[in-house]
Amino acid sequence: MEFTGFIGWIYRCCRWITSLIYLNFLWLVFTALGLILFGFFPATAALFETLRRAVREGFRFPITRTFFSFYRSSFWKVNIIGVCIIFTSSLISFYLWLFFSQESSLLQVMGFVGLFVYLLVLLYLFPVYSHYELSLLDYLRYSISIALLNWSWGVVMMIGLAIEGILFMEFPPLMLFFGGSVSALLLTSISLRVFRKMEKKKEEVNGKFFTIIN
Repeated sequence: MEFTGFIGWIYRCCRWITSLIYLNFLWLVFTALGLILFGFFPATAALFETLRRAVREGFRFPITRTFFSFYRSSFWKVNIIGVCIIFTSSLISFYLWLFFSQESSLLQVMGFVGLFVYLLVLLYLFPVYSHYELSLLDYLRYSISIALLNWSWGVVMMIGLAIEGILFMEFPPLMLFFGGSVSALLLTSISLRVFRKMEKKKEEVNGKFFTIIN
């Protein structure tokens, strides 16, 4: 039975809240099942893919089965991406330490810019993975290009995550129930907006191109 009006709105809000709590639970459990190191990236990818479907359709599907299906299908592929992230993060951390240990203002500015761009790419990486079917190298290429072309939305993501972090510091128990799922929902919602905007521009360009040819 589908509720309407104010009762329907309350029902949908409650369903979203309970679903987010349950998704956060699944994320923690499947991360632990992969011994954290091998479970974190597949569980995070499954979280993003499940939330992408929920944002587009609502929670009108079996959450556990959907989450597990994404977790299993992306386990090896996304762990390879995870290894690349860990390696790149270690390399960037070394270079940042190197830059900031120098007295050169130029090197320090370069370090801040490099860190900012890298964080932007990381924010878009899992949304790109959940939205597109690409090769491993193309996931990186798409994430970099989308991050650079839509950096302002990346800043919005950072501000949203910062506000969320402040709330979690004020009310630590919320992190246990919503820490992963709400963060992923924020990034997914903004990224889908960016992807739709890009796809719309692409259609407009293609339409103009075919009009010129005709």
